[in-house]
Amino acid sequence: MSSLEKTRIEKLVAEGLSFAEAKKKALAEILAIFSLNKSDIQSSEMLDINKSGDDNAILLAISTILQGYRSDAELSELLANMSADISTDGKLDSEVLGTALISHARFLNPSKIRETWRKDLATLMQQHRFLNLRNTLLNL
Repeated sequence: MSSLEKTRIEKLVAEGLSFAEAKKKALAEILAIFSLNKSDIQSSEMLDINKSGDDNAILLAISTILQGYRSDAELSELLANMSADISTDGKLDSEVLGTALISHARFLNPSKIRETWRKDLATLMQQHRFLNLRNTLLNL
């Protein structure tokens, strides 16, 4: 969400809002794009998709919709286009971008996503353990 917030925050600060006010407003506007409303959500940089809690679940849901079935390059392009679109008024005005989000969201399978996250996390944990073992052995 931070990458979507950046240009909107800059615009709001240029219009006279404090950074804190701009950050809160930009986050609320991004949530609204996804039909979410949570006035007490933590700031985006405090959220972690690997942790429990409603705020983290919101980050995971938005991240999953944004990623959809897109390649990394397609995701980067989507984020850049969305960021440019929302920078002026905080609303996603592009029907093309809105349709792209909805079309991917419709085909997402929460059970499959959960299983993929578990596998990916297990793989990362194994890699981390191996690197720790490797570093320990190299330091003997």
